[in-house]
Amino acid sequence: MANSESGQPSGRVDAAKNGFTHGQDDTTVDLNSPPSMGAFASKAGYVDVIVTQPRPTFFMDALNINYATISARAVAYVQQSGSGCIYVLSPDAKLAFTMTGGSTLNVGCGIYVNSNHPNDAMNVGSASTINAASINVVGGTDIHPSATVNPTPVTGVVPQADPLSHILEPEMGPCDYTDPQIRASGTCTFNPGVYCGEIKVASRGTLGIFNPGEYIPMSKGLLVKGGANAYADSVTFFATYNDNYSFLGYNITGGSTTVFKDPPTGPRAGLFFMTDRRVYNTKQNHIGGHSIHDHRRNHLYAGNAARLQRRHVYA
Repeated sequence: MANSESGQPSGRVDAAKNGFTHGQDDTTVDLNSPPSMGAFASKAGYVDVIVTQPRPTFFMDALNINYATISARAVAYVQQSGSGCIYVLSPDAKLAFTMTGGSTLNVGCGIYVNSNHPNDAMNVGSASTINAASINVVGGTDIHPSATVNPTPVTGVVPQADPLSHILEPEMGPCDYTDPQIRASGTCTFNPGVYCGEIKVASRGTLGIFNPGEYIPMSKGLLVKGGANAYADSVTFFATYNDNYSFLGYNITGGSTTVFKDPPTGPRAGLFFMTDRRVYNTKQNHIGGHSIHDHRRNHLYAGNAARLQRRHVYA
């Protein structure tokens, strides 16, 4: 419901867990939002689920009545709902969503993990903390006893469709920069374009400033490390690859203070990190190492896996 969906698939999944599978043994499971009957009929925010199934009558055999149709109905109210802002779309990856080393993630919206891995689709390590509006996982979770996760993840949910499928990927032209673009001292400036080498803010005390526009890193990807800092206003990074250059993705680590602000207008407004939808491998986009990471409108789009490591990440 938080994503403007009917809720019917989720209602039927949960009913099946309790032994009532829609379409089997003449069973029907229907969801109405809002309810069509009862005390909460037509009230916004309420839903009802009605399960109907023919059952043997036993004691009415003498009257030649062998079966009777039985229905059960339940009503629920959504007190709080928040649209998703973290989606991990891999259908089967182990550790699709991972937090380690005392990470803290605070989001006022929903987290959705599509991986159906039976016991480790979502992994939260020792002393790590998540506070979110909702946490929804198709598969299973592995949460360390010392971790704090609010609210408790709901597992076995229906996979989410790509919420950003309507956003086109940038058109990639020839390489604008073929040599590694490494900045190791002082204040340095990067310009938009296709980077077929590494984009790297390399050492402690360095400030990398990214001018507005779209950055398309391939090969070594984007790396901010070693106590270096980075600032970008009205930018989108699109990590991709081709036959000549591999995919690496994003890596912000080493005590970095990174401020990336997405573009407020244009075809990719609201996106500051975007990953090629073709990417499906073990490479992870990584934010960690006591990093403080800030952005404007809650959109990091990493198609396969996201890893948040150590201390504080605010989204």
